[in-house]
Amino acid sequence: MQVAWAAHRFFGLIHDEKIAGLVGRADEAGAANAWPVALLPKYLAACGIATGGQTALAKILIAMEGAGLLMRAGWDPRMNGMPWIGQLYISQGQRSELIKGNLWLSEVIGPDLVIQSYNLVTVQISGGEGKPSGTGLVLDQSHIVTNRHVLEGLIGDRVRADEAIEVHPSFKAPDAQWVSRPSYAIAHPEIDVAVITAEFAEGQGLLALPGMAFRNPRWDDDIRVFGFPYVMGLTEQPITVEHGDVVNVAAEAPAVGGFPRHKVFLTSAIERPGNSGGPIVAQDGRVVGLVVDHTRSGMSGSGPDATAGDGTPPFYRGIPAGEVVRAVEEMGFTGIAILEDGAAE
Repeated sequence: MQVAWAAHRFFGLIHDEKIAGLVGRADEAGAANAWPVALLPKYLAACGIATGGQTALAKILIAMEGAGLLMRAGWDPRMNGMPWIGQLYISQGQRSELIKGNLWLSEVIGPDLVIQSYNLVTVQISGGEGKPSGTGLVLDQSHIVTNRHVLEGLIGDRVRADEAIEVHPSFKAPDAQWVSRPSYAIAHPEIDVAVITAEFAEGQGLLALPGMAFRNPRWDDDIRVFGFPYVMGLTEQPITVEHGDVVNVAAEAPAVGGFPRHKVFLTSAIERPGNSGGPIVAQDGRVVGLVVDHTRSGMSGSGPDATAGDGTPPFYRGIPAGEVVRAVEEMGFTGIAILEDGAAE
């Protein structure tokens, strides 16, 4: 990951004075031109970053190129006949919320980065031991987004003063202690989305993911579904990650359960009871939607043995990211969920 960060900085179109000095190109400081791969190992060595060898470095640069983070700009004429190291590159793709963290490298590092990142901010929402539960996504240090029906299943459509909601992270330190904080929930009247707000003392808060962004699903998306489905025989429900594809980007669900007809998209990733409200994340590290309870569309059962009304296995539904962000903003929470449709990749 350090190599990718450094490479993206190194191949910037306008050359930084310090970087130019480190690679013996001080006269090109502030100039706008492309540099060859041959200079990158020298810069990495000056920064104390191990490359893992030319083969490993080549794989990283090729992956960055494929992810749209580097653009080829020809060959250095001084290096004719020198395969690969004479390749000129220019960095691109920085106009994104993702650049605030490591998620912009998702297509370079691969699914491990996506899984590790979103495991940290996907939480179980429960009414306590033996009670129903769902899943939520931490948006920032004091807000969690989930499905409206998840909260209604725990506390009904009204919140009593003595009602408690438990939020469990996917991991717990050995010396972790329960913390009780005042909180309140707001649900959207038409979209199956709700936001939980917790009040913390200064310097405290939920663990948030830097650079998290939303976009609407695409036909070619390779996705991961995060959640806490119920597993019999366990004292605590572990986080699970299901893998699948987007199979339809623009479907519509019927009016049911107090919701009007609403936009959904379909995936092949298995969703089980307890997954509701969990994030659906694409290969580029962006959230493309939230899981929504497929039994509300006439499905029966859950998991791989679930069936539609005609006995065929179902596809699974999600609320598109655009609808999620719209609901969050219409409830008065602006700036905590960033929609990047149309942003530069």
